[in-house]
Amino acid sequence: MQVTQTAFTSSKMPKHDSHGHVNGHLVVVDNPINRFSVVAPLPDGCGSVQFVNKTAHMHSPRCILATDAGYYSLHEEDTFACIGNVVGDGVVQNTEPFNTTNVNFGVLKNGSWVIGYISPEQVKSGMFQQLVQGLGWIVRNGKSYVDEGWEEAYTAAGSSGDEYKAMTSGRTAVGWTAEGPSSGTTGTPTTRRGVPP
Repeated sequence: MQVTQTAFTSSKMPKHDSHGHVNGHLVVVDNPINRFSVVAPLPDGCGSVQFVNKTAHMHSPRCILATDAGYYSLHEEDTFACIGNVVGDGVVQNTEPFNTTNVNFGVLKNGSWVIGYISPEQVKSGMFQQLVQGLGWIVRNGKSYVDEGWEEAYTAAGSSGDEYKAMTSGRTAVGWTAEGPSSGTTGTPTTRRGVPP
């Protein structure tokens, strides 16, 4: 695993905006198979909140590297409830109707990796070992897909709605290179919103 501390500068924000330049980390994992897991906040799971380092410490086996992923509700009636599809170690912890989900990142039980829209039926079928929902595509088929991804995304789930795209705060992204997550392993086809598999 290679961890690089780096800096990111937005070309779309005004040059005087200090949030346009942020520090971050880029992690490259050469052998990701069986080294990726999705965990709801420990010890109490969806509906609770916990710092990443606390959840990582409680996870078994102990995490080498942990980060935020997915997102949760800040609406008063269901504060901290998980939003979207969440599967950890083969256990479905949350799912959503297909028309209110966003892009997911997952690992199937057969070892394949997938990025795309996932229907509740696919989640409930038990095919996923790990699955977490994000918001939208950043890169698709090797090209920037930020604007298109935002147009496709279901943005009403979070507390910020359409303002989320322009907000400046820490974000997590995950993906794989053109060579795939490892030799011999490829992702499965993905579907676009509104077109069930």
